[in-house]
Order: sequence, then C-alpha cells, then structure tokens
Amino acid sequence: MSIGEIALEKSHSAKVEVNFKNLVYAKDQEEADKYNNEVDYKAELSGDKLVISIDFPKHSHNRKGIITRIMQGEWDDDYYPMLKISIPDSKDIDILSSSADIRANDVDCNLDIKSSSSDLGMENTTGKVNTDVASGDVDITGHRGMISIKGISSDIKIGDSEGDVDCYTSSGDGDFSKIKGNLKVSSTSGDNKIKDVDGNLDIDATSGDVEVDNVTGSVNAQDVSGDITLRSLSAADGAFNVKSVSGDTHMEVSRDFKGDVQVSTASGSIKSDLALDSQTSSDTELSGHIGQGNGKLIISTVSGDITIGGF
Repeated sequence: MSIGEIALEKSHSAKVEVNFKNLVYAKDQEEADKYNNEVDYKAELSGDKLVISIDFPKHSHNRKGIITRIMQGEWDDDYYPMLKISIPDSKDIDILSSSADIRANDVDCNLDIKSSSSDLGMENTTGKVNTDVASGDVDITGHRGMISIKGISSDIKIGDSEGDVDCYTSSGDGDFSKIKGNLKVSSTSGDNKIKDVDGNLDIDATSGDVEVDNVTGSVNAQDVSGDITLRSLSAADGAFNVKSVSGDTHMEVSRDFKGDVQVSTASGSIKSDLALDSQTSSDTELSGHIGQGNGKLIISTVSGDITIGGF
C-alpha cells in the first residue's frame, strides 16, 4: 500500500513550483504536531538543480488507509506525504521513491524514475521516460517520446503512445495498445496482450501467453512456455520469425505477403491455408515460396501445434 504521492503537473510559468503537505493521522492535535515535526522536508538549489527530499522517522508506524481507519476506528500515529511539483517544459526530472505513488499529467520533460512499492501513472506527457519499478504497477497513456521500463512484480500498461517502447517485466502482465513506433518486450512469468503496433515488434517471453493483434512491421516472437497468437500481420514483405518451445502457435499474415515460408515442429501438427507457389511438406515440416517478394515467414516449435492463415 502506498504511503504518499508525488504529482507532476505542467507549470503555467517559467518557474518550478513546489507544494508539500503532510497529512498526519493521530489521536489528537498535540500528537499530530509532534509527529509532523519529525518529518524533514527540504527543497534546495544545488547549482542549476533543484533537489527535493523528504526524510521520515526510522521508527515504524502502522500503515493503514483512511477507509480502514474509519471502519476499524484505529488512529495510530501515521503520515501521508503529498508532494506536487509544477514543471515548465523541457526539464530533466529524477525521482527516487519508496512507497509513494507517482503520477504525471500534461508535462513535457525527461523522466528518470526508480521506485519500489509505488505505482506510476502518466497521461498526456512528452519526453524521454526511463523507469525502474519494483512491486508497483505502471500505467502510461498518451505519451509522446521514447519509453524504457523495467518492472519487477509489476503489471505494465501502455496505450496511445508515439515513440519506441522497450519493456522488461518479471512476474507481471503486459498490456500494450496503439503504439506508433517499435515495441520490444522481454517478459518472465506473465501474459502479454499487444494490439495495434505501427512499427516492428520484438517479444521474448518465458512462462506466459503472447497475444498480438495488428502489427504493420516485422515480428520476432519467442516463447519458452506458452501459446503464441499473432493476428493481422499486415507487412507484405515483412520478416516474421517465431520460435516456441512448449505451446501452440497461431499466425495470420496478409494475403499480400510475398516471400519464403519455412515451418517446422518436432512434436505437433501443421495446418496452413497459404497458397504456396511451390512447397515441400510433411507432417512436421512445410516450406515453399509465395510470389515474387523478399518476405520471410519462419516458424519453429519443439512441442506444439502450428496454424497459419491469411486475412
């Protein structure tokens, strides 16, 4: 559960504006004032940088939300710091946070975020984003610029973005939609849903299903344990390379696809309705060529069925 929040908003002037509020839960005003004074808040200039820090007492307190407190009638000493920063365009922002949720709305800046036990939410933002998140979810909508994310025990959701996206997740699901740019995903122990990528897709998954719908560029997909579903791959001369160890593979390419086709499985079946000009086939292999083009469609599995169709 978060114990505070950091909010980034667009400044309507050339100045950086900082507002800090510490919400304290206590049995009376005297106790609240005492505990509030233990929180050390600083905003200082260091050269051309503004450094903001909030230090809390090292002794532990009970972390309970406001609803829990009301229902249970428990008002042990506790705090909830709230930091709001209004930022002019084209600034560089570094955030190091533990247990404080972070949100950014309508800002134009480069963000470097390292957080633990903190959720990150961004909406209608511009700039370069680099995040390293542990035990917190990421939700980014309407971003313009490059995004790089590392998430441990984190669900990742990115939608309506312009710019390349590079995402690593472990023990969390991925949801990516309306990406104008190249998308690279590396995932361990989580399912990934991907829709409407205007660019190339590169996904490497371990222990999780991959579901893709509508990619305009080339696709490279690998999955160690999980099903792979690739629909509406529209590049007529794209390079489609799929490798699977344990799981079924379903692929739909454009009827305009032209190029080489090579499909194989060590243990499974192959079904295809592609019209190959020439082909060599068996129960576990299919190869041939379609038209006069430079595309590549290569699928190989160790244990799993393969189905290929056109749209």
